[in-house]
Amino acid sequence: MEGVEDLDVSPAVGMSGKLAHHSELCSVGVTSVTVTAALDTTDSNLTSSDTTRVPRFALRADPFPVRCSKSSPVWDYFKHFDLTFHPEKKCFRVCLICRAAGVDKAISVGQSASTGPLISHLRTHKDQYLEYIEKKNIIDAQSKCAVTSSQSSISTYFPVVTSTRDLFRARFAQWIVEQSLPLNIGESPSFKAMINVANKSIVVPDKKLIYDLLYSKKVDCSRKLRSYLSGKYYSITCDHWTSMAQDNYGALTLHVIDDFCLKTFVLSCVKHANGTSAAEVEAQLVTDLTAWGLEKRNFIAAVTDTASNMNAFGVSISSWRDAGLLRHHYCADHVLQLTAVKAYSADIEVPNDIGAEDEVDTSISSVKKARDLVSFVHSSCIATDKLTCAQRTLNAIASPLKLLQDVKTRWWSTYAMIQRILDLREALEHVFQEEFRYRESQNTPTQLEKLKLTDSDFESLHNVAYVLRPLQQVQKALEGEKYVNISLLPLVIHEIRVQLGICEGAVDSVRQRDLYQLLCIMVDDFKSRWGDSTTYSNAVVRSSRRRQVGIPKYAFWASLLDPRTKRKVTKILPASDVDVLWSDLTDGVKAVSQIYVPRDDEEGFLNAAQVEDIANDDCVPSDIDIRQGEHNFLADFEDEDSSLPEAVMTFDEIIAAEFVLYKSDRGQTMFNGDGVYNDPLDWWRIHYEKYPNIWKLASCVLAIPATSAPSERVFSAAANIVNKKRVRLKPDMVDLLIFLKANSEFVDW
Repeated sequence: MEGVEDLDVSPAVGMSGKLAHHSELCSVGVTSVTVTAALDTTDSNLTSSDTTRVPRFALRADPFPVRCSKSSPVWDYFKHFDLTFHPEKKCFRVCLICRAAGVDKAISVGQSASTGPLISHLRTHKDQYLEYIEKKNIIDAQSKCAVTSSQSSISTYFPVVTSTRDLFRARFAQWIVEQSLPLNIGESPSFKAMINVANKSIVVPDKKLIYDLLYSKKVDCSRKLRSYLSGKYYSITCDHWTSMAQDNYGALTLHVIDDFCLKTFVLSCVKHANGTSAAEVEAQLVTDLTAWGLEKRNFIAAVTDTASNMNAFGVSISSWRDAGLLRHHYCADHVLQLTAVKAYSADIEVPNDIGAEDEVDTSISSVKKARDLVSFVHSSCIATDKLTCAQRTLNAIASPLKLLQDVKTRWWSTYAMIQRILDLREALEHVFQEEFRYRESQNTPTQLEKLKLTDSDFESLHNVAYVLRPLQQVQKALEGEKYVNISLLPLVIHEIRVQLGICEGAVDSVRQRDLYQLLCIMVDDFKSRWGDSTTYSNAVVRSSRRRQVGIPKYAFWASLLDPRTKRKVTKILPASDVDVLWSDLTDGVKAVSQIYVPRDDEEGFLNAAQVEDIANDDCVPSDIDIRQGEHNFLADFEDEDSSLPEAVMTFDEIIAAEFVLYKSDRGQTMFNGDGVYNDPLDWWRIHYEKYPNIWKLASCVLAIPATSAPSERVFSAAANIVNKKRVRLKPDMVDLLIFLKANSEFVDW
């Protein structure tokens, strides 16, 4: 690093001088790091390798006489050389953090003793740099309070250029974060010239200044979020991603319900040096929970995909003793994609016993032909132009559409590809006709003609699209993160089961062999993942390789706690399962509910055991005279029955009474008059006082995402940051930019 030196032993200092000064050296504490005293490097007991790891230079022990006190917290991490022994190091400072590690680092600060080089070096020590930012924020806040409380001077009545610069600097940093731009974009001469035209007094901040500002914003945002999330029940999603730089990243998103609104936050997006193993993901989770002050007993669910490392991660955290409510959920869309992808692979062999007179089913081969057609059009600009011209010829007003390429790992992409081909059928047939009309050789078809889809192909694609449509609709409905969707899972899984059964029964197994085999494979795969029928179980059912099978327990709980689905879900379950479900839900309410009891001296919450103790306590306080009524004129009036106090209800009776009312409540319709999903949180905003204990559990369970799409979206943002021009971006910077962008609600720009 420029301006930084690894110091060697000074030959100008003799052994006697060092021993004389040895008693003056003292330990300096820096963020739980103790700086050792300088040692005599001429000691014969030290080898050459040992002397390179031992601090060897004398630091000044007495305070430095300066013009004014050093208010910058950066001086907590650096110290002056003792000029008696090292007069040539007057313009250098020693890093105490490096010194504690056994290496003397001398940072040049120049004649003016600028703190800039010291801050630049401190950035190489992440933990200490974050502490420096926190200290700096505290000092800045205190200085602002002091200025506000002091008497205003005449300068306050004039325009303050500094405030304009600070405001521009903050907005400039915000622009960089929101648009995923490089930090050094302000160093471009043309950009500086553009800003200079608007305002000559504004200085565009450089990369280092923006870096410090962003870290300062993260520290401030983290403090606000930590306070905001304190004591809340929460769920997370987790996923892993490989960047263009071939680095493995793990992302954690957190989900809570606050003020009847669903909130999503990004906890971290960090690099995993040894690959995204289950142990590394769990370590990342434990670190984030500790950093954010999140209690494990408030941990409701973790949603991941079905990869082996994520499955092992879920099994491990489910055994946490202090997280009794925690359950591991699979991403519903990912599990459904494993069934839908059967139409992508289409590994079905056409029987050889089909006669010439038999009608051959081409469902699978049609999907492959459609994929080849889309790939060719995407790779040929001429074919793309022909398709665009055909659409404009048929409809000059509508905007031209492009064919969509399906990807095996992209949800409902095969359906989207097939549906787009069906939508553009007329335009595609027009292209094929034009190819035949204008081909160079009458007897030699063009490459595009070889990919022509026949009427039979379009009919087969229509049948496959009909089979995949329910899966696409369900996956699209469950992938959102701004609305409650976990409660829809039992209903949509039951509906897919019914639709696949109907399709399987409607297909002719003789005339439509391909389609029938595809349906059989999809039905078998679906049942292997979701069970043979829709049933409720409190226990986690696992199959081979410890894979979960069936709909998770909390999904059924959410369906009962969602006013849109609480009546519907009871109709798809056996009567015995419904009784067990209501019983488990009651136990769940008792586990998380608290009754608010105001007292004279304080306000607090009593748990169920304390409430029952109070309810069953028949003792009369000793400081009340029970004979007061004999001397009270009000005792002459006869009490009416309606004025008699009601018997105190136990906690179990209160919960039971709430459930009686809740079961009889009509709830909420699924859609409003405009065909848009109703928000169950709006219903709870009105009715939570009627069912306060049930709402306590509802606010926990309804916040669980049905899919891991939120963490997938984090990686979509990360891909815009770590692009091919920024592959050398450090993981800490990636995490910083994603954190500020995702949690912008708590960033005070």
